[in-house]
Amino acid sequence: QRTLLPVRSKPESWDLRLQARTRSPLCCLTAVIGQKVDNVPYGISTKEVYQMAVPKRKVSRARRDMRQQLDALNGIGVDGIIVQDLAVFDYVAANFADMEVHCSTQMGVDDLEGTMLLKEMGADRVVLAREVDLADVKKIRKAAKIPIEVFVHGALCVSYSGNCLMSGLIGYRSGNRGRCVGSCRKPYELLERESGRSYGTSYLLSMKDLNTIDHIEDLKSIDSLKIEGRMKEPAYVANVVKRYRKALDEGADQVEQEALQKTFNRTYTEGYMFGEDPGSITNIQRPNNFGYEIGTVRGSFKGMYEIALTKTLHQNDIIRIDHENEDVNLSVARLYDQEGKLINQADDTCYIKIKEKLSPGDVVYKTKDYLFYKGLDADLDKEFRRFPLDLKVYAYPGAALVIDAEGFGMQYLYESEEILEE
Repeated sequence: QRTLLPVRSKPESWDLRLQARTRSPLCCLTAVIGQKVDNVPYGISTKEVYQMAVPKRKVSRARRDMRQQLDALNGIGVDGIIVQDLAVFDYVAANFADMEVHCSTQMGVDDLEGTMLLKEMGADRVVLAREVDLADVKKIRKAAKIPIEVFVHGALCVSYSGNCLMSGLIGYRSGNRGRCVGSCRKPYELLERESGRSYGTSYLLSMKDLNTIDHIEDLKSIDSLKIEGRMKEPAYVANVVKRYRKALDEGADQVEQEALQKTFNRTYTEGYMFGEDPGSITNIQRPNNFGYEIGTVRGSFKGMYEIALTKTLHQNDIIRIDHENEDVNLSVARLYDQEGKLINQADDTCYIKIKEKLSPGDVVYKTKDYLFYKGLDADLDKEFRRFPLDLKVYAYPGAALVIDAEGFGMQYLYESEEILEE
C-alpha cells in the first residue's frame, strides 16, 4: 500500500486562490445587462451554473436564498440553469416553464437509468459524467431521447465527475461550493505505508487537459459539446472554440491540433470517453501551462546561448527552458543571429542572452506565441460591440455600497446589505 502525502498543507498557502464560481455576485449580472438577458446584443443563449452543495447547518437559510436567486434569474431572462442539487432542480422544473434545467456533470450520471429518471423529473438536458465512454454515450442518447452534452476539451478534475472532497479537507475550501483551491495541482510525495520508503515528489494527481478534436467525426452525433473555459483568458476561449467550430464544419487536421497547443495546456489526453490508459492521463511533471517544444540549447557563444530550433521563434515570444527539472522562463525581448545582430525571428538557429545557467541539451518550450496571440486579439476586437453604459458607484465609510447603472434603455439600482468600513 502506498500513501499520498501533501508537501504543502498549511491553510495560509490557499488564501490567495480565486474563487472559481462564487466570486461574481448576482447583482453584477443584472447591473451589466440592464435586468434583461435577452437584450444582450449577441443573440446568444445564457445559462447560469447553480450547482453548489450547501452545508446542512445552513439548509433553511440556503433554501430561502436559493429561491430568491432563481426567481431573480428567471426575471432577467436566463434561458437555463445547470444544476447539481436536486432541490434546485425540483424548484426550477416546478416553477419556471420557460427556463430549461440542465443536469450538471457533478450529478455523476453515467448510465441510462439515471438519465431516464432525470428526464421523467423534468430535465431538458443531461451532461454526462466524463468517465462514460463514447459507445455508452451514444446508447444512452438513443434510448433516452433527451439532449446529451459531453465534455470535449479543457481541464479535468481528478475526482470522479468533479465531486472533489480534497479541496475542502486539505485546502479548507470546498470545490463543491464553488471554492476549489486546486488540491490536485499541488506536489505530493508517494510513500510506502509499511516501510516508509519514498518514491519521490511530483504532481501525482494533476490531470492532463482533455483534447478530443481528432475524434470530431464521432462526436458530431452528440447534441452539445462542452468546452471547459472557466477562469481562462478570452484568447484561450476564442482559440479553442474556433478550432472545434472549424473541425465540425470542415473536419480536423494537424493545423487545428497545433493551434490548440499555442494557448494554455497541460499536455493532452483523449480522456476516458476514448479509452485513455489511466497511466497516461496525468502529467506529473508540472500542473500549469506546458507549452510546446521548439528546440534545444546547443551551447554558449560570445556571452549568449545558442539554441537549435525545430520551430520558428519570434521576438516577444515567451519561452521556458527545462534545466535540470527547473524552469527558466523569459520573454524574448532581444533575438540575435550568429553575428550578434538583432533579428525579429529565427527558423533554425538563434542566440539569446540569458543570465541563468543552462546546459547543452536543455529543452526549450514556447509558452506564448506573440504573433499568434496578436491574431487572436485582432479577431476578438471584431467581436466586441460597444454600447453606452452609465455606471455610478457610491462608496462611503459607514454607508452601504450603492451602484446606479443605466443601459439598454433600462435602469438598475443596487444597494449592499453590508456597511463599508475604512
